[in-house]
Amino acid sequence: MENFQRRNLDSIKGQFFHYLESCRQVFPAVPALPNHRLVVLGLGLLNAILLIAAIATGINCAKARQGSLHDTHAAAAELLGGLDDLMSNHSNVVEARDTAKSALDTAVQNHAQMKKQITELKVINDKYQRQMEAMEKEKASLKANYTALVESCGCPSRWTHFMSSCYFFSYAENQKLKKNWDDSREDCIRREADLVIVDSPEEQTFVSHNIESLIGSKPVWDSSFWLGLRDTEIEGTWVWLNNVTEVEQRFWRDGEPNDSGHNGEDCGASYYSEQNPWKTRNDVSCRGTRLYWICEKALK
Repeated sequence: MENFQRRNLDSIKGQFFHYLESCRQVFPAVPALPNHRLVVLGLGLLNAILLIAAIATGINCAKARQGSLHDTHAAAAELLGGLDDLMSNHSNVVEARDTAKSALDTAVQNHAQMKKQITELKVINDKYQRQMEAMEKEKASLKANYTALVESCGCPSRWTHFMSSCYFFSYAENQKLKKNWDDSREDCIRREADLVIVDSPEEQTFVSHNIESLIGSKPVWDSSFWLGLRDTEIEGTWVWLNNVTEVEQRFWRDGEPNDSGHNGEDCGASYYSEQNPWKTRNDVSCRGTRLYWICEKALK
């Protein structure tokens, strides 16, 4: 600013002296003024010019300062707005951080609690596992004792124990061998037994399930076993080998017994029925039919 004012002052001085020289050339007849008066006049004009220049310079500076202040105010306002945004963002970040920290603390607590529960469950599971192992050992021991007991009671090999009897299913020994009723009974007697007498619903279920496990759902004529049941004395009166008359009708197959054929059907047989495991009996020709057989004897 000072350099600018000096340049303006030098320019004004040059213009002043140039003006005086021009006046002398224009008015040559004017008597020459004394030098000190000329100097005073020049200084007065110079002061006036300087005053005008100073005023102009001040006005320009004021305008420049006002513009600068306006720009500075706008920049400051922008900076303040940015600062507010930063503070707001900072608050959001702090809030998000606190929320995340709270969630992390909760997750850590849940993890610790779950770990504790897993440990407790593992202890319980180990306890149950030991109990299961002990029970398996006890089961194996009981089974061995049961087998030994059954064998000591007299059920031979290939015979099946049920309740107080031993049962022999001929199919288990020879799948191709079949006999008529009389020959099948002779085989049972040779084994110190007799053809099976089914005298309870439990025994009926046992016989039916064993036939199923041995043969499955084959045709009747290929999966039947002789029973110790016949009506040779009085047709229609079915009597077991222990001389007990059979009065239960629900175990006969639908439409049976029907005494079909010219030789009649006077001997009872049993097979497995997939449709109805209870209806498994059929009357068959005693001499003209060959079937598997079931022997039964009491435990010794």
